[in-house]
Amino acid sequence: MYAKKTIIGFYFLFSCFTYMELQNKITAIVGKLSIEEQRQLLNYIKTMKATPVKKKKVNPFAVFGGTISNADLDLMEKAIEEGCENIDKSEW
Repeated sequence: MYAKKTIIGFYFLFSCFTYMELQNKITAIVGKLSIEEQRQLLNYIKTMKATPVKKKKVNPFAVFGGTISNADLDLMEKAIEEGCENIDKSEW
């Protein structure tokens, strides 16, 4: 469990390092782990590699959620009820 916390805890710390700096930091951290923690870390890394990363599908309209006030929604609902719920037989 410690190894998993170590990897997650240092994720943001490593985001600005070069490849070699990152490798050196990882090596230093792994070197401080016990043999059992290193085994746990190895197993965790194997599962990461075997499990494809699933991208979360984001609704492009989600950014607009909550941006229309309730008063405006009421006005829109009223306009739809008045304009769309009437049947004009001569229109067709």
